[in-house]
Amino acid sequence: MEFGAILCPRLYEGVGIINLSQKSVVIGLNQTKKALLKDSVAVLYIAEDADKRLLNPIEQLAQEKNIVVQQVPTMKTLGKEFGIDVGAAAGAVLK
Repeated sequence: MEFGAILCPRLYEGVGIINLSQKSVVIGLNQTKKALLKDSVAVLYIAEDADKRLLNPIEQLAQEKNIVVQQVPTMKTLGKEFGIDVGAAAGAVLK
């Protein structure tokens, strides 16, 4: 999925900032997990306030595949940064 203009088109990636309007992304636990299984993920973003029981499997999968995992303070912030009007537990920038 490609996003054109996003309300807040940036997330922190290490020290720099990425512009999500120029990246292919997936949002939500199921879509993110599918992308991880296909080895399509460059960076995984997870919300700190999301249910850890739901996040642990995808976070572990990302670590096994040596994928960078970035924390975002809230689900609401993560959803907003990925261009949706609702909160999200996880999202990813694709390779």
